[in-house]
Amino acid sequence: MGRVVHFEIHAPDCDRAERFYKRVARRGEADGKDAIVAFVCTIELDDSEATEAAVREAGGEQVVDRQTMEPVGSFSYFKDPEGNVFGAMQPA
Repeated sequence: MGRVVHFEIHAPDCDRAERFYKRVARRGEADGKDAIVAFVCTIELDDSEATEAAVREAGGEQVVDRQTMEPVGSFSYFKDPEGNVFGAMQPA
């Protein structure tokens, strides 16, 4: 399979989306009743707890609690203020 070379973030308010990701996406449906059909990009991060706090502070929400997958690392999923879901992973 080839590598991802492009992705899009759909946003009715591009400035708000840009502010959100500048605060959250830096390296160094939650109830499970309805499936989310999407292509989810996952960002690598250095500190899961700090990212979870940054998402909340920037107006997003955590939609899947942090889980650990040995020996890979920990991962969780979030929703930005525009309704887009993205993953975050802290390598082991």
